[in-house]
Amino acid sequence: MRYKLSENTYILGRFPSGSTVTITLYDLSDNSIVSLSSNACQEVGTTGIFKWTTANIASQPTTKKEYLWVMSDGIVSSSGKIVLGGYPDNIDAKISEVGGKKIKYIVDGELPIYED
Repeated sequence: MRYKLSENTYILGRFPSGSTVTITLYDLSDNSIVSLSSNACQEVGTTGIFKWTTANIASQPTTKKEYLWVMSDGIVSSSGKIVLGGYPDNIDAKISEVGGKKIKYIVDGELPIYED
């Protein structure tokens, strides 16, 4: 999945309930291990689903970054790819202007108002 740079989103993995699960994040541009403020994954209730938030990336990216994530309980591993930045940020920037006019953001269901 791909997310905006400003979003903090969760990565999920399935392990036996009650496990101690950690995550390692790799920057795919150079295969380096990314520094994290916390690598601990928390179980959601007693579901066996463990979560970790991208807010734990110690130095948040400022441009598009592709990551490999690997969750492990020391016996079993789960992995995937996550992308932060790129077109979601570009689309958001382009939406703020239409036909040379700026859009007033919609709040509480009101209609958009175009300003000069």
